[in-house]
Amino acid sequence: MEVLRVCKDGPVRRIAGTQVAPLSLDPLTNVISKYILIIPETSVISRLYRPNSTSKTPHKSFCYSSTITVHHNFLNSLVVDANLIVVSINYRLAREHPFLAAYEDS
Repeated sequence: MEVLRVCKDGPVRRIAGTQVAPLSLDPLTNVISKYILIIPETSVISRLYRPNSTSKTPHKSFCYSSTITVHHNFLNSLVVDANLIVVSINYRLAREHPFLAAYEDS
């Protein structure tokens, strides 16, 4: 499967791997997720996953490096199983952005 396409004149287009899961309350895990804008100038966003229940207050957090759909179910399960809050950062990706962009975003 083609993920990146490098154009002859220099730009790179990411074709796959950028789909994001919709904001939601997952009925299977009872986990709420929502987006938070972190750096308005570069449109860097994060996605916050947290338990919907207040009966077991999470006391730890975990950072993850992507907000794409592929990881959504895994992160919902992680929140429930480990009783923590997860922050998933959608930093700028290499090839489309010059070196240091992802580092500066983090």
